[in-house]
Amino acid sequence: MRLIIVRHAQTIENVKRITMGQNGGHLTEKGFVQMKKTAEALKDEKINYIYYSSMKRTKEMMKEIARFHPKSKIKSEKLLWERNFGKLTGTDKGDKIEKSMGYEKFMKYRPEGGESGLEVRERTIRFYEKILRKHEKDTVLVVSHAGNIIEMIFYIMNWGSERYEKAKPKNAAITILEIDKNRKCRIEKLNSLEHLS
Repeated sequence: MRLIIVRHAQTIENVKRITMGQNGGHLTEKGFVQMKKTAEALKDEKINYIYYSSMKRTKEMMKEIARFHPKSKIKSEKLLWERNFGKLTGTDKGDKIEKSMGYEKFMKYRPEGGESGLEVRERTIRFYEKILRKHEKDTVLVVSHAGNIIEMIFYIMNWGSERYEKAKPKNAAITILEIDKNRKCRIEKLNSLEHLS
């Protein structure tokens, strides 16, 4: 499977360090430029299937990329949704709490009315296992959020949290992985931003 993973473009909330969670988000001017450049960078890929989180920011990125791939089969995927941050959604508290706790503790933390990072990890892995079974010979595009992408990369590469910074995508980053039938992975791009320069 050829797996292309893309994070959504920059939002106003990203800039303000607001925890969006499962809210929509609003692209900045820079975000719109990132979205168009990302779509251009992927226009020559032979994408068979597109899976995306249905949050507004990821859906917009998906639509921009999909314009170049009219024959691709497109599916909204709830397993790719951003973490539900409950009472932290729409505030700047999530970022502050994560920094004070560190990655490992923040993964176990469940905000009131929300979900833990471990739950996001579990559903992201379920999604990956599903597409690995279904699309062994296909090129698959996944458009999602930083947390989901980190967990997917950790799982595929068998990495631990010491590689958090390497696995964490910036807005509109592109990762391209070639995964063979024995689950061995070759990295073509890892959270690349070269298309934005």
